[in-house]
Amino acid sequence: PSLSLSLSLKKKCEVYWGSLSEPSTFGPFTSFGYSALPADSGTHRTPLSRLLRVYFCLQETRTVSHFQYTAWPDHGIPYVPDGILGMMELTSMRQRHHTGPLLVHCSAGCGRTGVICAIDYINDLLQQKKIDEDFSIMDIVLDLRRQRPAAVQTKEQYEFVFHTVAQMFENRKPATCFLYANTGATAPATP
Repeated sequence: PSLSLSLSLKKKCEVYWGSLSEPSTFGPFTSFGYSALPADSGTHRTPLSRLLRVYFCLQETRTVSHFQYTAWPDHGIPYVPDGILGMMELTSMRQRHHTGPLLVHCSAGCGRTGVICAIDYINDLLQQKKIDEDFSIMDIVLDLRRQRPAAVQTKEQYEFVFHTVAQMFENRKPATCFLYANTGATAPATP
């Protein structure tokens, strides 16, 4: 399974991902981190990426891919969607090789989690070419809120979903979609 975690730099949860030297134990579960790639130290827009080995009663084991996005402020939105889109691309690549579920959470499990779920759902629709003519981001967010009432909590979070989805569409636009008109170029005269 893959796991995405969105947190600010403040401690919002227990460090359940453990390290090689210090495993984390919660009830019957023990977690060892055995591989980690740090975020881009300049911007922190790149998620931290870890591989975890999780044991149940110190016997059954699973490998978990863990992504932690630290650039999302507690009260606000990321400055640009690139980091979130990059994290989603990483999780998507990891999911292609595994059949386990994708788990997403933030400190409260509502606003930021809802934003990621909305963007991920729309991304799936886009990849499967299932975007209808009457496609509505608002309808998708409202449907999410029927399932989890506090998903996408603020106007700013909704706007972030909107701008991120616009960026996804822009990124997928083939080069042939660009129209070049009035360039001032002329064809050479034929003799």
